[in-house]
Amino acid sequence: MATRRFSLRRLALFALVLSLAVPAAAQTPIGPTSEGEAPPQVVTAKKTFVDFTNVHVVGELERPSGEVVWSKPPIKFRNLIELRANFRPELARSASKLP
Repeated sequence: MATRRFSLRRLALFALVLSLAVPAAAQTPIGPTSEGEAPPQVVTAKKTFVDFTNVHVVGELERPSGEVVWSKPPIKFRNLIELRANFRPELARSASKLP
């Protein structure tokens, strides 16, 4: 039983080392290679022009089957300013205070 446990540990350790070593080996070198050469650089154009003059597109126009509602219903708020019906007594008092 002890040899079986030892072999399972060895197998698990081997699988762990292998799983860590495979991605490291798959990576490309970033710096210069062993011969002293620089790695190839990818050069792309700043602008790309695509000409679609000779392209013929065949297809069907599909639209949504439902309706889209673009407007919201108006929201009614309670007026926070209370309008008074009669303010004549205050006007009379303020007029009596004038010189």
